[in-house]
Amino acid sequence: MLERDETLRVAEGPLAGLAAQLLLLAVLAQTAGLGRAGWVVGATCALILDAALARALWRDPAARLGPAGWVTLTRATLAVGVAALTVACSTTIAGSAVKAPGEARPDGVNLALLDAGNFPTTPRAPLGLAGDALRGGWAEGRRLASVVVGPWEVDADLIDYAQIESGVVKDVDAVNALLGAPLGEALNGHNLLAGFSSARHTDKGPYKDLLTTVLELASPADASAAITAMAAKGAALTMPFDTKPIPTQLFSIPRYPATTALTYQWTAQYPDPGPRFSVTSGGLACIAGVFAVMAAFPALARFDAEAVMAEDRLAA
Repeated sequence: MLERDETLRVAEGPLAGLAAQLLLLAVLAQTAGLGRAGWVVGATCALILDAALARALWRDPAARLGPAGWVTLTRATLAVGVAALTVACSTTIAGSAVKAPGEARPDGVNLALLDAGNFPTTPRAPLGLAGDALRGGWAEGRRLASVVVGPWEVDADLIDYAQIESGVVKDVDAVNALLGAPLGEALNGHNLLAGFSSARHTDKGPYKDLLTTVLELASPADASAAITAMAAKGAALTMPFDTKPIPTQLFSIPRYPATTALTYQWTAQYPDPGPRFSVTSGGLACIAGVFAVMAAFPALARFDAEAVMAEDRLAA
């Protein structure tokens, strides 16, 4: 009777664990799919785990599975499932894919046989109208992000994200804040629809920064008129967080005669008040011509003059 009680004490935990592990493997096989390799690894891990547990209980007559022990066994059971899934997901089937006989589609895909699992395949309802021109412009500004040249594409050292200067350009005030006033005011009356800007700076070595902005206007005529107005109003610029206008000079970008550009020198003081340091940078505002069929996008950029000469692709 004593030996039977001892056997029950030792077998209770390992048998319960083995049953739970096999049940878990069966559920995973039906839902995620295990395959032969997943079953082999999962069952092997379960047998090794439960055998080790039974041996430990047999060697220590006083040992019992208390609440903490059952929690540990539960965690080990979940680990068995993870091991089985890991192997199942990395299984490679030898051979080459072949087109099904009689398949009419040129890509050889039989849509009726595709198993998307629980991934939703039904198209969602259309987002609908923005409701007003302002919110529509914000949505269009996010779409414009795909056509903005990233600063890191011009100079691989420009990788530090400038959060304040990056994002949707909502109105002419935002243009002033990005490029200096009164370039934003020059857009008044020219039907600015949307805009997006991207800014990065260096995190080591000589300091450089680059801000690229794409603005969308209602028509090519609006864009051309805006370019002329911005060039006229850009004789002096008041930069963000500054009050003193900075004189600018017309700048010609080699090999891009159709562009209108302004260059300037600006010394920024940080912070104010308190301990101070200053950064003097060469800047250039480049106003490109019309380059879209459906709408015009005057591209504006403020960047280190050295980068302009090295990378004249910014004017494109």
